[in-house]
Amino acid sequence: MKAFKTKSLCAAVLAGIGAAGSMQAGAVNISADNTGQVLLYPYYTVRNGFVTSLTVVNTDQDHTKAVKVRFLEGRNSAEVLDFNLFLSPRDVWTASVVDNGTGAAVFSVDRSCTAPALGNTAATAQPFVNFYYTGQVAGTFNDNGGASLDRTREGYVEVIEMGVVGNNADTAAAPSTAQGNAVATAVKHAATGTPANCAVVRVNGLFPGANDLHQPAGGLIGSGIIINTTTGVEFAYNPVALANFFFDGLVTSNDLYSDPGNLNPDLRNVSPARSDVFIEDGAGGAAVRTVTDWTAAPTSGQAIDAVSAVFMRSAINNEYDVSTGFRTDWVITAPTKRFYVQAASAAAAAAAPTALTVGPFNQTFASATAGAAQSCDTVFPQAYDREEAPYASVAGIQFSPIPVGAPAGTGQLCFESTVLTVVPNGGTAAGSSVFASTSPASLTLPANGAAGAAPQYTAGWISLYPTRGAAASNNGPGQGVAAGTNAVTGIPIAVVTTDALGGLRNVAANHSDAVLRRYRGLPVIGFAAIQAIAGGQGYGGLFPHKFARNIQ
Repeated sequence: MKAFKTKSLCAAVLAGIGAAGSMQAGAVNISADNTGQVLLYPYYTVRNGFVTSLTVVNTDQDHTKAVKVRFLEGRNSAEVLDFNLFLSPRDVWTASVVDNGTGAAVFSVDRSCTAPALGNTAATAQPFVNFYYTGQVAGTFNDNGGASLDRTREGYVEVIEMGVVGNNADTAAAPSTAQGNAVATAVKHAATGTPANCAVVRVNGLFPGANDLHQPAGGLIGSGIIINTTTGVEFAYNPVALANFFFDGLVTSNDLYSDPGNLNPDLRNVSPARSDVFIEDGAGGAAVRTVTDWTAAPTSGQAIDAVSAVFMRSAINNEYDVSTGFRTDWVITAPTKRFYVQAASAAAAAAAPTALTVGPFNQTFASATAGAAQSCDTVFPQAYDREEAPYASVAGIQFSPIPVGAPAGTGQLCFESTVLTVVPNGGTAAGSSVFASTSPASLTLPANGAAGAAPQYTAGWISLYPTRGAAASNNGPGQGVAAGTNAVTGIPIAVVTTDALGGLRNVAANHSDAVLRRYRGLPVIGFAAIQAIAGGQGYGGLFPHKFARNIQ
């Protein structure tokens, strides 16, 4: 299948963009313009008849860029393939992820230079590998999440700009070097649309001099599309973009670059370890929360906290439709989770999960059952129909599987990319799923309301509130959630309470307003995929999640 570009069916709009002027230079933040140094594609899959295509675009008019492209499987964010990509000014790279009969594989009909080279047909697609999660990579071990290549069939994609080639194209690319000029010339497309010589970049030690590669300049955009080759259903999206991810204070530096076959860089390479988070305050105004040094934070004290902070969400909100012919899956991806939850050893991964003492997550990725490792975080769901239900006569929703010891009505997100299927009352998760994920959760809607009332819970919206649970003493989302009742309407609602433990927190001395702040919730991205099949024809709509923040 040919890879191609697309626009998202529904673009997320951020309010209060005027406040962006108060953002701090050199502080990582989610780009309001969907343009940045890092792109995170929340989901790829080749299950259930789907293939996934993606694009990476260099919107820069001057700079030649070196970019790391990384595919991570969905259970534990284990790397299943990465390679280097070289984009000349205004270049676009496309690729498709397909099922090769054993697992996933990627190919590209695009001519942009990659190192190593990729196959250009589905038959010659580069297979994804299980080396990382089975312990075949130096420093890794079997993570007990299952050794099969089937794990590679779904996950998410991480694209990181490693730098701008030093060819004196402008100030940011100056000074030039002989090697910088050679690389820029080699990857530049000729009038035929083909780069001059991709073999130049398919070597180790490509940038030996400090001036050969300069600081990342941003300007990456992209798109993803998940297509069912049988029904024609398609789900298109924009990746989440991080701006100001890396600047180490030097005029020129190749510090972020790594050769093909190297696991670096990753999201821990954020530099400096500071964050900007745009929020609405309680009075309806806008504010930017800046933390200038997350490495001094008392909970985790590591650079990855800066990236987690910009994704911390105290509620995940989106719509669903499970009326006749419709299905809904929610994709919920935690792109920083792997840096907190990895078990310490193969033996620890094969034992019961242990409670975490730092970071926003609850427990290690582990299990006493062979191949069944997971790391679960509790969420409290609240469902509504399109006519404001739930009503007092409705007992509430059941979220399965219900974790042992969790408050009634709660459920769990147990994987790095969890796919939650919304199940109509009386239905089954298997019969309601869009993607047929093997990293699943399910939310079963309640029955209709009073006898004779119009059908309810066939469509509406849902909130998921990450919660620690009543008696948790370890880390986690850092907020408690319980069932309550609106005093005016009598409608059951979720009540969010504060918790003195958990979440991410920074130290007062390193905060822009010298106030200790706790970031509650989970660091997640994702979307709702709503599918309809009518008369044999498939239709799909993809809707990015909407969120709430709780920074106290």
